[in-house]
Amino acid sequence: MLTAIGDVMRRVYERGWITTRDGNISMRKREGKYLYITPSGWRKTIVHPEHVVRIEIVKEPLTGIMIPNVREGQQPSGELWMHWNLQRDTRITRTVVHVHATHIVAAIYACFDLQAISAEFPEISRYTRVGQTVPALPALSRELADAPAECFSLGRTERWPSISWGRPTMAFVRSGWIHGPPMNISSVSTTFVRLSSRAM
Repeated sequence: MLTAIGDVMRRVYERGWITTRDGNISMRKREGKYLYITPSGWRKTIVHPEHVVRIEIVKEPLTGIMIPNVREGQQPSGELWMHWNLQRDTRITRTVVHVHATHIVAAIYACFDLQAISAEFPEISRYTRVGQTVPALPALSRELADAPAECFSLGRTERWPSISWGRPTMAFVRSGWIHGPPMNISSVSTTFVRLSSRAM
């Protein structure tokens, strides 16, 4: 599965959905004790299994909340908390793909209601949930990390968060289940996509 992370990053780059330095992917096996995520600042066109950061999920002593424990020297994506909010309560193997598709960014800046628009297209709404656009929030902030999970009613803990999309940063999240091997990248055309293990 870690090899697939690099494959997907190359494919989304080829499609123009990310530059070499942006976009990220995380994967967590069913109720696994590790979260695997692409590294910060790494050229996404050359992500190989050995570059993926393996972060242990631990119970925080004071709150008892399960959180990713970033060890010294590890450099996970700056979007770690957004990914964790989507991955936190999963009981299946889940992959989160975060891209910056130019047409989606343009639509957000033009103030299109992508949630309403997508509802009119069964080829989107049948397989995908498009989240609401959230207010402009600072990039990499916990507020931005919380917003997407709230959009998808994934709940949030008192201290930790959720998922979203950016307009420097207005957040919009698209999350969908794409079934059946192999993963059909042409179906993934926006921001965050949650994939079931069957898609890998």
